[in-house]
Amino acid sequence: MKTLRARILATVMLAIIALVIYWGGARCYSDEQKCIAGLTKSSLTNQAISPNEATAYCEETQSYLCRVLSAANFPTLLLVIVGFVGIFAAWRTLSAVEGQSSAQIKSERAWIIADIEPSQITIRDVETQIDGVTKTTRSCCTTQDKPLR
Repeated sequence: MKTLRARILATVMLAIIALVIYWGGARCYSDEQKCIAGLTKSSLTNQAISPNEATAYCEETQSYLCRVLSAANFPTLLLVIVGFVGIFAAWRTLSAVEGQSSAQIKSERAWIIADIEPSQITIRDVETQIDGVTKTTRSCCTTQDKPLR
């Protein structure tokens, strides 16, 4: 379900970007045509400017945004977007790997969990005899009359 949503979102974003580029390109093209028409009309009275020179002049004087949003730059814009998506995917992958490595480290660490209930602890004296010598030791931490080992 998440991949379907992601694909739909990517398609919608791509369509929006394509529409913005199309509208920007159409506006820039109409501005360029007005510029060419203005230059050729004014050139009839002052000096002769060929349509090719007028086109070159108008293309040079276009705004930076018009040049960026031109159809010739569409593949470049798509590659920039793909690059940003790749950076985002790499960042998420590294975050996931970091989480997995910290979980791995925690799982390999030795853990001691002691659960002692006071009602089961008894303290008693234990006498042992070794080579005829009696030794009395106090045994603590026994549960149910069985020493812990």
